[in-house]
Amino acid sequence: MNVLTALSMIISLAAFNGSLVPDIGPSGTEIRTAGYLPPIPDRTVLFDQAYAGIMDNAGQGDGLYLRADDFVLSEAGCIESIEWWSIFISGQSGTFHLRIFADSSGLPGTLLWEVPAISSINTDTGDDFNGSYDIYHSEVNLDPADYFTAEGGTTYWFSMYYSGTGFYWGLLTEGGNMALYYYYEKPWSSLEWIGMFRLSGSHTGAIMNETTWATIKAGI
Repeated sequence: MNVLTALSMIISLAAFNGSLVPDIGPSGTEIRTAGYLPPIPDRTVLFDQAYAGIMDNAGQGDGLYLRADDFVLSEAGCIESIEWWSIFISGQSGTFHLRIFADSSGLPGTLLWEVPAISSINTDTGDDFNGSYDIYHSEVNLDPADYFTAEGGTTYWFSMYYSGTGFYWGLLTEGGNMALYYYYEKPWSSLEWIGMFRLSGSHTGAIMNETTWATIKAGI
């Protein structure tokens, strides 16, 4: 990448609310299908807002910006892996700080869970955003000690923050409910966007951990 191209990319990041808006037609929508990835094998999809070929925006998730998107599981489940789709414009040297918040009147409230400084497995989907940025699929398989159990029918907020620079979460810009925390404009504000992510794991009724197995063995 030459200096002029890099400078152009940096200037383009000055869009509103830390979002990177493509200039590719009146609707700003690019339709591609090659980058869709199936769920992680041997795990149940608990919540699915996966990239399926359309990404019409990308929101900054580093520096002064923190984003969160809401999710509701149809039944109680244990979150064991998290996937998301995004673009990196300054390399992939950082780590992610993952959080889940309770809901507070339609915005993130009490912090319920967090995993700091976790590395993700990033795979180029083969699709491009705005003809210039590779769309990446990122995957984190959590340590069992970090699993999060979510109640069915309850609203939660998933958030991730990148320690490096140039990270943009893939978005759809209509019909969603995303929250943005901007350092200079506290507190959270609401945006009608959809963040691309998927939560997988197991339904809590089927979870077998060391404690439950020990209990079963003791009764045999």
